Order: sequence, then C-alpha cells, then structure tokens
Amino acid sequence: MPQVAAHPQATDRQRGSISVGFIQPDMGFMQEVKRPKMVAPELIRACKNRLDAIILCIQLSRLSQGEVAKRLGLDKGHLTRILQGLAYFPDQKSIDLMSVCGNYAPLQYEAHACGFQLFEDLRAKKKADLKAALAEMEQEEQMGMAA
Repeated sequence: MPQVAAHPQATDRQRGSISVGFIQPDMGFMQEVKRPKMVAPELIRACKNRLDAIILCIQLSRLSQGEVAKRLGLDKGHLTRILQGLAYFPDQKSIDLMSVCGNYAPLQYEAHACGFQLFEDLRAKKKADLKAALAEMEQEEQMGMAA
C-alpha cells in the first residue's frame, strides 16, 4: 500500500499524540457496488455443492478471477486453488464475494440445500406461490381428462 504523507492533525486517538504515518485511501469499489441480484433457480439447482455456487457467482459477474481476488483481498493463486477444490473459501469473505460479483448464488445454494427458497420480496414470493398453485391446478385438470 503506498504511503501518503500524514495529515498534520492525523493522530492516534488512544495516545493522543502519535502520528499514524499514512492515511488509508478510500476503497473505490465499495462505493460502486450495487445490491446483488437473485440468480435463476434452475442455475442454483444445477449446483452440486457450495463450490459450484461460488464458481457460478464469479462466472455470472463477468469479472476475471484476478479482479475478484483483488477486490476480495485474496491472492490470485489462492483463489485459483479454491476454485479447483484444493483450498477452502474463507467464510468471512462470503458476503463480500456476493457484493463484488453482484449476485446471491452462494446464499441461494445454501438455502436450497437446506430445503428453503429465497425471495427478494413478498411480492416475488406471492407470484411464485400463485404460479405453483396454477401449475397444480393444470396438472389436476390433465389427470381428470385422462381418467
């Protein structure tokens, strides 16, 4: 990290008089991040494990692995080992991954694996419930015609 000349008033507040030596620059990407989006359920169902969901998350972002590693503060080689299944993804980076990549694939996978389904809002849940009810009614009609 490049060192920036300390501001004359930059001090350690616990001791009150020690110059900190540098001022941390803003993390620009944190300001650009938009709210992540939900991933199509069929893509989540295709994931066999959490690693598949992490790979899907990165692929949907259209960012390079190097860029994702950089934004997460991970070594590029370590991220490569994670994606090859040779290392574990650090849980404390999971929310950051979803923010950087712009989708909730890992979270949706975990919910799906536990028998739950996530919805962005109540309206989306109500629409899904109505579609399921309609599909059930149509199936019942077809069974009645077949009899």
